[in-house]
Amino acid sequence: MNEPLPAEGNKDGKTEDNRLNDNRAEENRTENSRTEDNKTADTEKNGQTDKRKETLNEIHLVRALAILAVLIVHATSQTVADLEKSTTLYPFYNFMNIFFKYGTPTFIFLSAFVLFYNYVDRKQKQGLIHRFYRRRLKFVVLPYLVFSIVYFVASDWMFPVDQSWTERGKAFLVQLLTGKAHTHLYFVFVSIQFYVLFPLLLYIVWLKPRLLKHAFWAGAMLQWLFVLLNHYFWQIDAKGSIALSYISFYFAGAWMGVYFRDFLSWMERGWKFAMWIIWVVFGLLHVHAYHMWRIHGIALDTKWFELVWHMHTLATALVLFHFCFWVIHKLPERLTSLLIRLGLYSFGIYLIHPLILMVYRPWIITSSVWAYHAMVAAGGLLALTLSVLIVHVSFRHWNHAWILFGQPPPHVRSVAREVRDEKRRFMI
Repeated sequence: MNEPLPAEGNKDGKTEDNRLNDNRAEENRTENSRTEDNKTADTEKNGQTDKRKETLNEIHLVRALAILAVLIVHATSQTVADLEKSTTLYPFYNFMNIFFKYGTPTFIFLSAFVLFYNYVDRKQKQGLIHRFYRRRLKFVVLPYLVFSIVYFVASDWMFPVDQSWTERGKAFLVQLLTGKAHTHLYFVFVSIQFYVLFPLLLYIVWLKPRLLKHAFWAGAMLQWLFVLLNHYFWQIDAKGSIALSYISFYFAGAWMGVYFRDFLSWMERGWKFAMWIIWVVFGLLHVHAYHMWRIHGIALDTKWFELVWHMHTLATALVLFHFCFWVIHKLPERLTSLLIRLGLYSFGIYLIHPLILMVYRPWIITSSVWAYHAMVAAGGLLALTLSVLIVHVSFRHWNHAWILFGQPPPHVRSVAREVRDEKRRFMI
């Protein structure tokens, strides 16, 4: 089975038209290859030549599937809290709310993948770390600050709290410094912690490259060491806002950023079936654990909840990564373009969609059972559609949209055209 990855430029048996197509594809690749971190290279100013890495458009597909999962979880979160447990459709809502909880861990995995893929070979370049921090402050920390204010104000407006301005100011600072201004902002807060940690990890990898081979299992050990210490000794309430709770995903992404070709080859040798079995089994165990707790009141030890969540979400990140590299050249072009758009806009969608759900939910009809279920589904679709529209229009018509939604994405059509050209090369 041929690996559906961008061709390396086989010249044998090529017609002149094929060579022209290859040249055009290469020109498009060069034009669009400035990914999130490659844009900061500017190495010519330092008299250096920067090696451009191959653009991996498959990552946009993984991001798209991750943001869809986040939307499903958030669209059903209020329902699983409020709906009567004896309702026929409650197990369905429980399934949707738990099985798709892989979104945030996958984003953390992808963040580390992109960083190490782009930075691991750029040793000791002048101003590299300074540019890295400047861009994260501009495209991550600033949007986090803005949306923390937005959600804090919106929450106070919709659910007034009888406190003085001083007390509310202190409450905001606490929420800002713990990622708690809204339920989804913990992810951005955790990402900021990893950004602080990244230059140190990168420097260690530069000094001892062989250490990265052990990152996958080392990350799992570190995360479980934290879990057990917190369970038996520390008992930190805001554990989910601490980066150590997700460090296995970060280390797995770092490992994948260097060894992803080996991983894809390993999966194609037959191990993908074992990985998919692990994913399905632990995904269903994850759903079943919450089903027993929510419906029957039977709660397992929290360490078992942690185990099934960890195995399910980590396996999902690996399965999605392999799946998107396999499927990108098989999808219809329109579907590919749609998923690419979702992936490129995923950070902005992540930040704004809960605000849409917050405004929409008070209008859901509860007097009619089927109207209620229809409006819950409509709320998820509305949050997705409006989020995409708002982010798209903002980037297209407002030069400072990065203040709200982070890094301006490359042109969607350019990326889709590049994928199409690569698909044609793959089929030749």
